[in-house]
Amino acid sequence: MKVIISIPAYNEEKTLGEVIKEIKEIMGSYDYSILVVNDGSEDNTAKIAREIGAIVFSHDRRKGLAETFKFEMKKCLELRADIIVHTDADGQYKAADILKLLKKIEEGYDISIGSRYNKYSKVKRSLKRKIISIFYHLFLLKLLLNTGYN
Repeated sequence: MKVIISIPAYNEEKTLGEVIKEIKEIMGSYDYSILVVNDGSEDNTAKIAREIGAIVFSHDRRKGLAETFKFEMKKCLELRADIIVHTDADGQYKAADILKLLKKIEEGYDISIGSRYNKYSKVKRSLKRKIISIFYHLFLLKLLLNTGYN
């Protein structure tokens, strides 16, 4: 099965290289590619991603996370992904957790969703951030259901 690890990025030259290196270290025997969608960055985000071996698509101007996410899903399907893993460029998620998500898919689950917000997390969010997160996740769910990738 082909795994595409998709990373939206906007001005992430300081962290993206390390994020990609960590992903490469843990992916071992998987058939995988790393896709970076550069959302109009004004720094060396795209250059760094290419140099480390990611597939890079760049927007000529910033389009925002929702449009970038839709573009990512389209490209992942064009690249014939069997499994799509979405992560961030700033290192807020541990690369090793990707293996936990993949294990659930290998066990037969159709979808595996990780969260940095759980009962063990030390991450604190404002009410505004919680509301934004709820709407983002509802949007994500709607998008996934409408792609036919289910």
